[in-house]
Amino acid sequence: LGGVDADLGQMQQVIMNLVRNSIDAMTGWPKRDLILRTGLKEANYVEVAVIDTGPGVSENVRSSLFTPFMSTKAQGTGLGLAICKTIIEAHGGNLWYEETPSGGATFKFTLPINGKAEPKHG
Repeated sequence: LGGVDADLGQMQQVIMNLVRNSIDAMTGWPKRDLILRTGLKEANYVEVAVIDTGPGVSENVRSSLFTPFMSTKAQGTGLGLAICKTIIEAHGGNLWYEETPSGGATFKFTLPINGKAEPKHG
C-alpha cells in the first residue's frame, strides 16, 4: 500500500471547512453527532467522510452546492465548498455530497493512493 501525496495545509483546509459546515448546520438541532471516517475505496483511493446528523441539504440546493458564491449561510461567502472541490480535484480526487440515510449530510472525498490510481482525465 502506498501513501497519499497531498499538501497537508490544503487537506487541513478541506477537512476544517467540511467540519465547520457540519457544526454550523447542526446548531440548534436536537441531535448533534459528527463523525469523521476514513477508509479505502476500490483499493486505489483513500476515502474521507464527514457525516453529521443535522437537517441535511435541501434538494433544491444540492445541484449548486459546489458552485462559487452559492451559500445557505447568512454570513457565508459561498466559496468554501467550491474551493474544497478544486483542491481535491487538483490532487486527483473527487468531492461529493450524499444524503445520510438516518438524517443529516455526508460529504466524502477521495484521494489517489500513490502508484495505484489511474490518472483522471479532464
